[in-house]
Amino acid sequence: MITFFPLLVMPLLWRVEMPKIKRIEIDGDGLTLINPFIGTRTKLLWDNLDGYKTMTHVTRGGLVNELIIVSNGTEIFDISSYYYKNFSEIRRLVTRNLSNVGQKDFKYWDYFKRSVFK
Repeated sequence: MITFFPLLVMPLLWRVEMPKIKRIEIDGDGLTLINPFIGTRTKLLWDNLDGYKTMTHVTRGGLVNELIIVSNGTEIFDISSYYYKNFSEIRRLVTRNLSNVGQKDFKYWDYFKRSVFK
């Protein structure tokens, strides 16, 4: 039974948590998302983005704020205060360049589906 648990949990960690680990560079043109494991870079230009949504939820670690970047009506990337020490600076730069397109209510099942089945 002990060996079954890691077989169940590891794919979830790989699918849910690993995509959130990105380095973010922000400049006048947009956001650049860099995967530190494989070195891929994804450039999101400010002009191609609709805006951002905000979401707040509580975890055992405390209050977590998220900015959800939206492009063509689709949520494409989450920036969480849980993962980024400089979240307030990132939020300031994103809110300066994009408009707020709404508040999103946290629903655990929707969060899980979006993370696992994207």
